[in-house]
Amino acid sequence: MSSQQTRGVTLTVPAHYFAPVVMLALMWIMRVVSTVVPGSVHALGVRAWSPSSLWAIATSPFVHVSWFHLLSNTVPFLILGLIVAFDGAKRFAAVTVASAVAGGLGVFFLNRPGTVTVGASGLVFGYFGYLVLRGLFARGGLRKVIYLVVAIVVAGLYGVSMVIGLIPRGTSMSWQGHLFGLIGGCAAAWALGSAAKPRSGQNAQHLTQAQSQQTRDPELDQLLRDLDIE
Repeated sequence: MSSQQTRGVTLTVPAHYFAPVVMLALMWIMRVVSTVVPGSVHALGVRAWSPSSLWAIATSPFVHVSWFHLLSNTVPFLILGLIVAFDGAKRFAAVTVASAVAGGLGVFFLNRPGTVTVGASGLVFGYFGYLVLRGLFARGGLRKVIYLVVAIVVAGLYGVSMVIGLIPRGTSMSWQGHLFGLIGGCAAAWALGSAAKPRSGQNAQHLTQAQSQQTRDPELDQLLRDLDIE
């Protein structure tokens, strides 16, 4: 008599991928709240040249003035956010904070006094800038190539709309938030890439020796170093 044991396969999703999903869920929740309590839109937005509203830099990306406004940000935020999250939770957080702060300060200083700005488009532009530039500062040949390919794809998908979003027009669209969010994302790509290189140089010999002891294959050692995700 024989018996068979069925083994299930469990697929796990890294925790850092949940960050952009949770953020997007909060945006949708806030849109519902804004529909019920319309005044909350202005209360949670950055009011230009009003120091008492600077705290709203942390809340304004989660608030949108309409369902159309939210829908227009949802897809690019989720796609670009998930790609950024591939680099890990710390990098996603750093890029998000840099984009939000830069975009928030941009609308605070460059908008007409009293103008209230809300929306996640500053984060979208920041993620775009980070993804386009991170390959220039990446260490490791294979990683650099992968990042550059991703940058080309991202630029092809969103490049035109990003350029249009930077053009000042007589609409309610905040080009200031777009521009400075983009600057924040680019600055994050440079800062994170520059911070990784010195550590890479200091530990290169030690890493090579350790991996050589494990694999005994120099080519495989190099591949492992290139694929290393911080």
